[in-house]
Amino acid sequence: MKARHFSLRPLAIFLDIITILLSFYVSFKVRSVLLNFYEFGNVTQLHDYIYVLIIVLAGSIWLLTIFGAYKKPMFVSLWKELKIVLKVVILGSLILFAGIFFLQLDVSFLPRTFMLLFLLINSSFLIFQKTVIYSLMSRERLKGVGLQSAVVVGDGRGVARFLHTLKVHPEYGLKAIGFFCDDESTAATVKDLAALGTVEGLGDFLHKSYVDEVIIIPEKDVNIEKILEVCEEEGVKTRIVPDLLNRLDVNITLDRLGDMIAINLYGHNEKEWQIFFKRAMDITLSSVMILLLLPLLIAISIAIKINSPGPVFYHWRVMGFNKKPFTSWKFRTMIVNADEIKKELIKENEMSGPVFKIKNDPRITPIGRVLRRFSIDELPQLFSVLKGDMSLVGPRPPLVTEVEKFERWHGKKLRIKPGITCLWQVSGRNAIKDFDEWVRLDVKYIENWSLWLDIKILFKTIPAVFLGTGH
Repeated sequence: MKARHFSLRPLAIFLDIITILLSFYVSFKVRSVLLNFYEFGNVTQLHDYIYVLIIVLAGSIWLLTIFGAYKKPMFVSLWKELKIVLKVVILGSLILFAGIFFLQLDVSFLPRTFMLLFLLINSSFLIFQKTVIYSLMSRERLKGVGLQSAVVVGDGRGVARFLHTLKVHPEYGLKAIGFFCDDESTAATVKDLAALGTVEGLGDFLHKSYVDEVIIIPEKDVNIEKILEVCEEEGVKTRIVPDLLNRLDVNITLDRLGDMIAINLYGHNEKEWQIFFKRAMDITLSSVMILLLLPLLIAISIAIKINSPGPVFYHWRVMGFNKKPFTSWKFRTMIVNADEIKKELIKENEMSGPVFKIKNDPRITPIGRVLRRFSIDELPQLFSVLKGDMSLVGPRPPLVTEVEKFERWHGKKLRIKPGITCLWQVSGRNAIKDFDEWVRLDVKYIENWSLWLDIKILFKTIPAVFLGTGH
């Protein structure tokens, strides 16, 4: 007799409904209490919001369903669950406000303070609820409760690695009950798991026994299409675990191209939540800096126009992430025909490799020397950060013409979004004359990248800029 696990979907929906209702009620009560101390609006009754509650409740559950909150894979992480909550809260708020604006709805009965309180309290309560449920389920799975059964198909080496992963991450809630393998020599290396025979016997086993899913670890001589066909006939969920990809230190994502699936491999491993916060930090800090430094930017523009003829800004084509070119902007620090004079000075280049640098460059204007000494000429790149072409921290974007002269390994510096500051800048950039050493610093940053490393580099950049040691 084949037993089936009950679905947790109704329970998850029920808990979300209760959480949203509770958030709504608490928001109303908090506002009512605040009105006793501060006069910022009219006193309202809870039944005044009943229609809004119905719309918010239905819309939230619909968005949670759309984003896959109730169709979770076995190996979902807590961060992915919380990211869904944040997406739903932000998108739901935008849809609500847009609907009110474009439909010109009369919402005078709905105080803005209540809407703001509900936004904050609802997101906090949902995050708390998801965290608690995830922790409780993980704890129960560690005790062996609520585990899903699986059989593994593949060679012994791949099966052993998969078993090790399950031991390291018992919170995934998957229990292997046996494996099928055609290679007897590698099958003998698997310990603590029953060998169920060759792959040919998989169909008979699934017909007589119940398992939640089949894990396929592809090997050279295994007919994956046949295995998938057998699993489909028996109604068993199938998961393919490419063993080769698991041994690569890469970041992997999937794309759907029509009826086909593409596996994207990135040359450095990144945690999704860190990428999210890196971009959030870029947008926030670049926006704040542009607003705060706007008077300085205007003053510098005027000084450049007074000091020398020509445009305020200098722009050129540089190579960005994954060799995507974009236009970079800086304050002009050289005379107008600097690129033409460069051909005459090329023999004086003090930098090895494709980059041109000389200590006392005659093309630099008087105001340009000041701007370069304190790296102020790079401030317009904050707009590139805001746009998304650059990051605050990352390897310097090379010129398109420089990339054409790169050695093959130099291309590693293009595996991440370029930035305004990096290890090279805070290491006294003009003291480094070897281009290979420069690239090695960039690669070191990429291979050791973390949000904390970015923060440390930003703090080191501040004294380097003010003291002029990073010029």
